[in-house]
Amino acid sequence: MSDENKRIVEINGAKVEFDLREARTVNTFKVGDTVKVLMKQYGDSYRIKPGVIVGLTAFEKLPSIEVAVLELDIQQVKLGLVTLNSQSKDLEIAHVDPVELHLSQAEVVAMLDRDIERKETELKTAKSHKDIVLNRFGQYMQAYDEAHGQRPA
Repeated sequence: MSDENKRIVEINGAKVEFDLREARTVNTFKVGDTVKVLMKQYGDSYRIKPGVIVGLTAFEKLPSIEVAVLELDIQQVKLGLVTLNSQSKDLEIAHVDPVELHLSQAEVVAMLDRDIERKETELKTAKSHKDIVLNRFGQYMQAYDEAHGQRPA
């Protein structure tokens, strides 16, 4: 091995010689790290999404990394969860400096608040429809239920 391809490193008092031609970079991740998530979309297209590591699970057969991923759209934001392990296909993560994310917490929270308001309105509408069915269609449906031997709910 030539001198340019070897390096001697001291680890805990022990000197170890490395062959740099065969050395590999090892990435370390911990819960709370911000990451970029490369996800396959359709066909051969890929998209990079911002994420945060929310779990590291040391399963004996399949150690896994759980990542919360922000799905950003013009109108809304969704939070998804992906699992990365040796069986994952079309999914990679890489470290990222939070400054690179180009995300404003205020903007994302505002989009989530709008989504909450929309869903609260949908819930109110659904409850209103139920009330209409129970109060306005009650006699009609009760007659149907009796004719078909069903008990009222």
